[in-house]
Amino acid sequence: MEWSSLPIDMHWAVLETIHQEQMNSWKAMRSWPNSNRCADRTAKTMEGAHRRGQEVPCETVLLWLVHGCRDRRVDYNTRFLFQLAVKHRSITLAQKLLDHPFFDPSLVNPVTALLSHPDIYRLLLRDNRWSLQKSSARKIFFIAAQRRYEDVICDLAQRQMIHISWVQLCLSDLVKGLEMFKSIRSVSGYVMEDSHFRIATQDGVPSVVQFLLDEEGCDPAMEGNLPICSNDPNIVDMLLDYEVDPSVRDNYPLVNAVARGAISLVERLLRDDRVDPNAGAHVCADICIAKMLLDREDFHRRRELLESCVRRGGGRDMMELFLGDGKMHWKAEDWGRIVWKVAVHEDEEALAVLARETSMAYVIAHHIRSGGRMMRL
Repeated sequence: MEWSSLPIDMHWAVLETIHQEQMNSWKAMRSWPNSNRCADRTAKTMEGAHRRGQEVPCETVLLWLVHGCRDRRVDYNTRFLFQLAVKHRSITLAQKLLDHPFFDPSLVNPVTALLSHPDIYRLLLRDNRWSLQKSSARKIFFIAAQRRYEDVICDLAQRQMIHISWVQLCLSDLVKGLEMFKSIRSVSGYVMEDSHFRIATQDGVPSVVQFLLDEEGCDPAMEGNLPICSNDPNIVDMLLDYEVDPSVRDNYPLVNAVARGAISLVERLLRDDRVDPNAGAHVCADICIAKMLLDREDFHRRRELLESCVRRGGGRDMMELFLGDGKMHWKAEDWGRIVWKVAVHEDEEALAVLARETSMAYVIAHHIRSGGRMMRL
Protein backbone atom coordinates (compact mmCIF):
# COMPACT_ATOMS: atom_id res chain seq x y z
CA MET A 1 0.00 0.00 0.00
CA GLU A 2 1.22 3.50 -0.88
CA TRP A 3 2.29 5.70 2.02
CA SER A 4 0.00 8.56 0.95
CA SER A 5 -3.02 6.26 0.99
CA LEU A 6 -2.51 5.29 4.63
CA PRO A 7 -4.78 6.93 7.21
CA ILE A 8 -3.13 9.70 9.19
CA ASP A 9 -3.42 7.78 12.45
CA MET A 10 -1.43 4.94 10.86
CA HIS A 11 1.38 7.42 10.14
CA TRP A 12 1.45 8.08 13.85
CA ALA A 13 1.90 4.34 14.47
CA VAL A 14 4.68 4.12 11.88
CA LEU A 15 6.53 7.07 13.39
CA GLU A 16 6.12 5.55 16.83
CA THR A 17 7.66 2.32 15.52
CA ILE A 18 10.58 4.26 14.02
CA HIS A 19 11.06 6.04 17.32
CA GLN A 20 11.19 2.72 19.14
CA GLU A 21 13.72 1.39 16.62
CA GLN A 22 15.84 4.47 17.16
CA MET A 23 15.76 3.93 20.91
CA ASN A 24 16.69 0.25 20.52
CA SER A 25 19.54 1.14 18.15
CA TRP A 26 20.82 3.77 20.55
CA LYS A 27 20.74 1.31 23.44
CA ALA A 28 22.63 -1.25 21.38
CA MET A 29 25.17 1.45 20.37
CA ARG A 30 24.34 0.90 16.74
CA SER A 31 23.78 3.56 14.07
CA TRP A 32 20.43 5.35 13.90
CA PRO A 33 18.06 4.20 11.16
CA ASN A 34 17.48 6.69 8.36
CA SER A 35 13.94 7.99 8.88
CA ASN A 36 14.20 11.12 6.72
CA ARG A 37 12.38 9.54 3.80
CA CYS A 38 9.53 8.43 6.04
CA ALA A 39 9.37 11.89 7.62
CA ASP A 40 9.21 13.58 4.21
CA ARG A 41 6.34 11.38 3.14
CA THR A 42 4.54 12.02 6.41
CA ALA A 43 4.88 15.79 5.97
CA LYS A 44 3.49 15.70 2.43
CA THR A 45 0.65 13.40 3.44
CA MET A 46 -0.30 15.59 6.41
CA GLU A 47 -0.30 18.73 4.30
CA GLY A 48 -2.36 17.09 1.57
CA ALA A 49 -4.87 15.74 4.08
CA HIS A 50 -5.17 19.17 5.68
CA ARG A 51 -5.90 20.79 2.32
CA ARG A 52 -8.61 18.20 1.65
CA GLY A 53 -10.24 19.01 4.99
CA GLN A 54 -9.22 15.78 6.70
CA GLU A 55 -8.36 15.65 10.38
CA VAL A 56 -4.65 15.60 11.21
CA PRO A 57 -3.88 14.52 14.81
CA CYS A 58 -1.52 16.78 16.71
CA GLU A 59 0.28 13.69 18.01
CA THR A 60 1.42 12.88 14.47
CA VAL A 61 2.82 16.38 14.00
CA LEU A 62 4.61 16.26 17.35
CA LEU A 63 6.23 12.92 16.56
CA TRP A 64 7.19 14.19 13.11
CA LEU A 65 8.81 17.25 14.66
CA VAL A 66 10.71 15.20 17.21
CA HIS A 67 11.82 12.25 15.07
CA GLY A 68 11.49 13.40 11.48
CA CYS A 69 12.81 16.95 11.14
CA ARG A 70 15.07 17.29 14.13
CA ASP A 71 17.95 18.65 12.04
CA ARG A 72 16.06 19.94 9.05
CA ARG A 73 14.35 23.14 7.91
CA VAL A 74 10.58 23.26 8.30
CA ASP A 75 9.92 26.78 7.01
CA TYR A 76 8.30 25.54 3.79
CA ASN A 77 5.20 24.42 5.70
CA THR A 78 5.34 26.71 8.72
CA ARG A 79 1.86 28.11 8.14
CA PHE A 80 0.38 24.65 7.78
CA LEU A 81 1.91 23.42 11.02
CA PHE A 82 0.83 26.40 13.08
CA GLN A 83 -2.64 26.23 11.52
CA LEU A 84 -2.94 22.79 13.07
CA ALA A 85 -1.90 24.12 16.48
CA VAL A 86 -4.44 26.94 16.23
CA LYS A 87 -7.21 24.70 14.93
CA HIS A 88 -6.76 22.16 17.73
CA ARG A 89 -5.94 24.86 20.32
CA SER A 90 -2.83 22.82 21.07
CA ILE A 91 -0.47 24.83 23.27
CA THR A 92 1.93 21.87 23.35
CA LEU A 93 2.26 21.79 19.56
CA ALA A 94 2.68 25.57 19.40
CA GLN A 95 5.42 25.43 22.04
CA LYS A 96 7.18 22.60 20.22
CA LEU A 97 7.11 24.56 16.96
CA LEU A 98 8.52 27.68 18.59
CA ASP A 99 11.25 25.63 20.27
CA HIS A 100 12.41 24.26 16.91
CA PRO A 101 15.62 26.05 15.82
CA PHE A 102 14.53 26.37 12.19
CA PHE A 103 10.96 27.49 12.84
CA ASP A 104 10.21 31.03 11.61
CA PRO A 105 7.67 32.67 13.98
CA SER A 106 7.42 35.80 11.81
CA LEU A 107 5.09 33.90 9.47
CA VAL A 108 2.58 33.25 12.26
CA ASN A 109 -0.62 35.32 12.24
CA PRO A 110 -0.90 36.72 15.80
CA VAL A 111 -4.58 37.60 15.38
CA THR A 112 -5.46 34.00 14.55
CA ALA A 113 -3.36 32.80 17.46
CA LEU A 114 -5.14 35.11 19.92
CA LEU A 115 -8.56 34.09 18.62
CA SER A 116 -7.68 30.43 19.11
CA HIS A 117 -6.20 30.61 22.61
CA PRO A 118 -4.59 33.51 24.52
CA ASP A 119 -1.80 31.24 25.76
CA ILE A 120 -0.68 30.58 22.16
CA TYR A 121 -0.43 34.34 21.63
CA ARG A 122 1.49 34.67 24.91
CA LEU A 123 3.98 32.09 23.65
CA LEU A 124 4.65 34.36 20.69
CA LEU A 125 5.20 37.33 23.01
CA ARG A 126 7.89 35.42 24.90
CA ASP A 127 9.74 34.48 21.70
CA ASN A 128 12.63 36.89 21.03
CA ARG A 129 12.52 36.14 17.30
CA TRP A 130 8.93 37.37 16.96
CA SER A 131 7.94 41.03 16.74
CA LEU A 132 4.43 42.47 16.69
CA GLN A 133 3.59 44.53 13.62
CA LYS A 134 1.44 47.65 13.86
CA SER A 135 -0.80 46.29 11.10
CA SER A 136 -1.97 43.55 13.50
CA ALA A 137 -1.96 45.57 16.72
CA ARG A 138 -5.37 47.16 16.15
CA LYS A 139 -7.21 43.87 15.67
CA ILE A 140 -5.40 42.38 18.65
CA PHE A 141 -6.45 45.36 20.76
CA PHE A 142 -10.12 44.94 19.79
CA ILE A 143 -10.07 41.21 20.60
CA ALA A 144 -8.27 41.77 23.91
CA ALA A 145 -10.73 44.51 24.86
CA GLN A 146 -13.75 42.35 24.07
CA ARG A 147 -12.43 39.26 25.86
CA ARG A 148 -10.87 41.12 28.80
CA TYR A 149 -7.27 39.99 28.17
CA GLU A 150 -5.77 42.67 30.41
CA ASP A 151 -2.16 41.48 30.10
CA VAL A 152 -2.42 41.73 26.30
CA ILE A 153 -3.71 45.31 26.59
CA CYS A 154 -0.87 46.18 28.97
CA ASP A 155 1.67 44.72 26.54
CA LEU A 156 0.27 46.82 23.69
CA ALA A 157 0.45 49.91 25.90
CA GLN A 158 4.08 49.20 26.80
CA ARG A 159 4.93 48.76 23.13
CA GLN A 160 3.19 52.13 22.46
CA MET A 161 0.95 50.56 19.83
CA ILE A 162 -2.39 51.77 21.21
CA HIS A 163 -3.73 54.87 19.48
CA ILE A 164 -6.23 57.12 21.17
CA SER A 165 -8.84 56.55 18.45
CA TRP A 166 -8.88 52.84 19.29
CA VAL A 167 -9.74 53.66 22.87
CA GLN A 168 -12.61 55.77 21.56
CA LEU A 169 -14.02 52.95 19.46
CA CYS A 170 -13.75 50.37 22.23
CA LEU A 171 -14.65 52.61 25.15
CA SER A 172 -17.90 50.81 25.97
CA ASP A 173 -16.06 47.47 26.05
CA LEU A 174 -13.04 48.78 27.93
CA VAL A 175 -14.55 49.75 31.25
CA LYS A 176 -12.62 47.08 33.09
CA GLY A 177 -9.57 47.51 30.89
CA LEU A 178 -9.36 51.26 31.47
CA GLU A 179 -9.85 50.97 35.20
CA MET A 180 -6.78 48.80 35.58
CA PHE A 181 -4.63 51.77 34.53
CA LYS A 182 -3.95 54.46 37.12
CA SER A 183 -4.40 57.05 34.39
CA ILE A 184 -5.70 56.92 30.84
CA ARG A 185 -2.53 58.83 29.92
CA SER A 186 -0.64 55.55 30.20
CA VAL A 187 -2.78 54.25 27.34
CA SER A 188 -3.16 57.28 25.13
CA GLY A 189 0.11 59.04 25.83
CA TYR A 190 -1.55 62.42 26.29
CA VAL A 191 -4.52 64.04 28.02
CA MET A 192 -7.93 62.64 27.20
CA GLU A 193 -9.84 64.88 24.79
CA ASP A 194 -13.44 65.99 25.21
CA SER A 195 -14.55 63.67 22.40
CA HIS A 196 -13.93 60.65 24.64
CA PHE A 197 -16.26 62.07 27.23
CA ARG A 198 -18.94 62.55 24.60
CA ILE A 199 -18.54 58.96 23.37
CA ALA A 200 -18.78 57.64 26.93
CA THR A 201 -22.06 59.50 27.49
CA GLN A 202 -23.50 58.37 24.17
CA ASP A 203 -22.56 54.72 24.73
CA GLY A 204 -24.03 54.76 28.23
CA VAL A 205 -20.98 53.84 30.33
CA PRO A 206 -21.54 55.54 33.73
CA SER A 207 -18.32 54.25 35.31
CA VAL A 208 -16.18 55.71 32.52
CA VAL A 209 -18.11 59.01 32.62
CA GLN A 210 -17.49 59.25 36.36
CA PHE A 211 -13.82 58.40 35.85
CA LEU A 212 -13.37 61.11 33.20
CA LEU A 213 -15.14 63.71 35.32
CA ASP A 214 -13.18 63.02 38.49
CA GLU A 215 -9.75 61.98 37.21
CA GLU A 216 -9.39 63.80 33.89
CA GLY A 217 -11.37 66.93 34.73
CA CYS A 218 -13.66 66.81 31.69
CA ASP A 219 -16.18 69.63 31.38
CA PRO A 220 -19.67 68.18 32.07
CA ALA A 221 -21.25 70.99 30.02
CA MET A 222 -18.94 70.66 27.02
CA GLU A 223 -20.08 71.38 23.46
CA GLY A 224 -23.32 73.13 24.33
CA ASN A 225 -24.41 70.73 27.09
CA LEU A 226 -24.47 67.77 24.72
CA PRO A 227 -23.68 65.11 27.38
CA ILE A 228 -26.82 66.03 29.35
CA CYS A 229 -28.81 64.83 26.31
CA SER A 230 -27.62 61.25 26.86
CA ASN A 231 -30.20 58.49 26.50
CA ASP A 232 -29.00 56.89 29.74
CA PRO A 233 -31.01 58.27 32.71
CA ASN A 234 -28.20 57.32 35.12
CA ILE A 235 -25.70 59.48 33.24
CA VAL A 236 -28.13 62.42 33.08
CA ASP A 237 -28.76 62.09 36.80
CA MET A 238 -25.00 62.04 37.40
CA LEU A 239 -24.41 65.18 35.31
CA LEU A 240 -27.12 67.05 37.21
CA ASP A 241 -24.89 66.75 40.29
CA TYR A 242 -22.35 68.90 38.43
CA GLU A 243 -24.80 71.81 38.00
CA VAL A 244 -25.37 71.23 34.28
CA ASP A 245 -28.25 73.26 32.82
CA PRO A 246 -31.14 70.77 32.24
CA SER A 247 -33.15 73.16 30.05
CA VAL A 248 -30.85 72.92 27.02
CA ARG A 249 -32.23 72.14 23.57
CA ASP A 250 -35.83 72.94 24.45
CA ASN A 251 -35.74 70.90 27.65
CA TYR A 252 -34.63 67.78 25.81
CA PRO A 253 -33.52 65.95 29.00
CA LEU A 254 -37.09 66.13 30.34
CA VAL A 255 -38.61 65.08 27.02
CA ASN A 256 -36.22 62.13 26.79
CA ALA A 257 -36.84 61.10 30.41
CA VAL A 258 -40.62 61.12 29.85
CA ALA A 259 -40.29 59.09 26.65
CA ARG A 260 -38.14 56.48 28.41
CA GLY A 261 -40.29 56.27 31.52
CA ALA A 262 -37.52 57.36 33.90
CA ILE A 263 -39.87 58.41 36.72
CA SER A 264 -37.24 59.35 39.30
CA LEU A 265 -35.36 61.48 36.77
CA VAL A 266 -38.58 63.21 35.67
CA GLU A 267 -39.36 64.04 39.30
CA ARG A 268 -35.89 65.50 39.81
CA LEU A 269 -36.06 67.59 36.64
CA LEU A 270 -39.49 68.96 37.54
CA ARG A 271 -38.09 70.22 40.85
CA ASP A 272 -35.63 72.41 38.91
CA ASP A 273 -37.00 75.91 38.22
CA ARG A 274 -35.09 76.08 34.92
CA VAL A 275 -37.10 73.21 33.42
CA ASP A 276 -40.38 73.86 31.62
CA PRO A 277 -42.89 71.28 32.97
CA ASN A 278 -44.88 71.46 29.71
CA ALA A 279 -41.90 70.40 27.60
CA GLY A 280 -42.66 66.69 27.79
CA ALA A 281 -46.36 67.04 27.12
CA HIS A 282 -46.21 66.18 23.43
CA VAL A 283 -44.54 62.86 24.30
CA CYS A 284 -47.67 61.82 26.20
CA ALA A 285 -50.10 63.30 23.66
CA ASP A 286 -50.63 60.03 21.77
CA ILE A 287 -51.37 58.14 24.98
CA CYS A 288 -53.82 60.79 26.19
CA ILE A 289 -55.67 60.95 22.87
CA ALA A 290 -55.82 57.17 22.54
CA LYS A 291 -57.14 56.78 26.08
CA MET A 292 -59.91 59.33 25.46
CA LEU A 293 -60.94 57.72 22.17
CA LEU A 294 -60.90 54.17 23.53
CA ASP A 295 -63.25 55.22 26.34
CA ARG A 296 -65.88 56.18 23.78
CA GLU A 297 -68.42 53.49 22.98
CA ASP A 298 -68.96 54.72 19.42
CA PHE A 299 -65.30 54.60 18.41
CA HIS A 300 -64.71 51.73 15.96
CA ARG A 301 -61.33 52.59 14.46
CA ARG A 302 -59.15 51.18 17.21
CA ARG A 303 -56.84 49.23 14.92
CA GLU A 304 -56.19 52.26 12.70
CA LEU A 305 -55.48 54.37 15.78
CA LEU A 306 -53.02 51.79 17.12
CA GLU A 307 -51.21 51.57 13.77
CA SER A 308 -50.92 55.35 13.68
CA CYS A 309 -49.58 55.52 17.23
CA VAL A 310 -47.10 52.70 16.67
CA ARG A 311 -45.90 54.30 13.45
CA ARG A 312 -45.02 57.40 15.47
CA GLY A 313 -43.13 55.31 18.03
CA GLY A 314 -45.84 54.63 20.61
CA GLY A 315 -43.86 52.27 22.80
CA ARG A 316 -44.70 49.90 25.63
CA ASP A 317 -47.32 52.08 27.36
CA MET A 318 -49.30 52.41 24.14
CA MET A 319 -49.24 48.65 23.51
CA GLU A 320 -50.42 47.87 27.04
CA LEU A 321 -53.22 50.45 26.69
CA PHE A 322 -54.58 48.86 23.52
CA LEU A 323 -54.10 45.28 24.68
CA GLY A 324 -56.12 46.09 27.79
CA ASP A 325 -59.05 47.35 25.73
CA GLY A 326 -61.75 44.68 25.65
CA LYS A 327 -63.41 46.05 22.53
CA MET A 328 -60.62 45.14 20.13
CA HIS A 329 -61.03 41.92 18.14
CA TRP A 330 -57.64 40.95 16.84
CA LYS A 331 -57.00 38.95 13.68
CA ALA A 332 -53.80 37.30 12.56
CA GLU A 333 -53.18 39.84 9.81
CA ASP A 334 -53.75 42.68 12.27
CA TRP A 335 -51.08 41.29 14.57
CA GLY A 336 -48.74 40.93 11.61
CA ARG A 337 -49.02 44.58 10.63
CA ILE A 338 -48.65 45.81 14.21
CA VAL A 339 -45.63 43.62 14.95
CA TRP A 340 -43.96 44.72 11.73
CA LYS A 341 -44.44 48.42 12.55
CA VAL A 342 -43.11 47.92 16.08
CA ALA A 343 -40.09 46.03 14.74
CA VAL A 344 -39.32 48.80 12.26
CA HIS A 345 -38.95 51.21 15.17
CA GLU A 346 -36.79 48.61 17.02
CA ASP A 347 -38.93 49.11 20.11
CA GLU A 348 -37.96 45.94 21.96
CA GLU A 349 -40.01 46.79 25.06
CA ALA A 350 -43.18 46.98 22.95
CA LEU A 351 -42.24 43.71 21.25
CA ALA A 352 -41.79 42.09 24.65
CA VAL A 353 -45.32 43.19 25.61
CA LEU A 354 -46.69 41.71 22.37
CA ALA A 355 -44.86 38.45 22.96
CA ARG A 356 -46.21 38.19 26.50
CA GLU A 357 -49.83 38.96 25.60
CA THR A 358 -50.16 37.41 22.15
CA SER A 359 -48.84 34.62 19.97
CA MET A 360 -45.07 34.35 20.28
CA ALA A 361 -44.88 32.92 16.75
CA TYR A 362 -46.15 36.12 15.15
CA VAL A 363 -43.72 38.27 17.10
CA ILE A 364 -40.65 36.18 16.30
CA ALA A 365 -41.53 35.59 12.65
CA HIS A 366 -42.24 39.21 11.82
CA HIS A 367 -39.32 40.47 13.86
CA ILE A 368 -36.95 38.24 11.89
CA ARG A 369 -38.49 39.21 8.55
CA SER A 370 -38.08 42.88 9.36
CA GLY A 371 -34.37 42.39 9.89
CA GLY A 372 -34.53 43.49 13.51
CA ARG A 373 -32.42 42.15 16.31
CA MET A 374 -33.95 39.41 18.44
CA MET A 375 -34.65 40.78 21.88
CA ARG A 376 -34.46 38.96 25.18
CA LEU A 377 -37.95 37.79 25.98
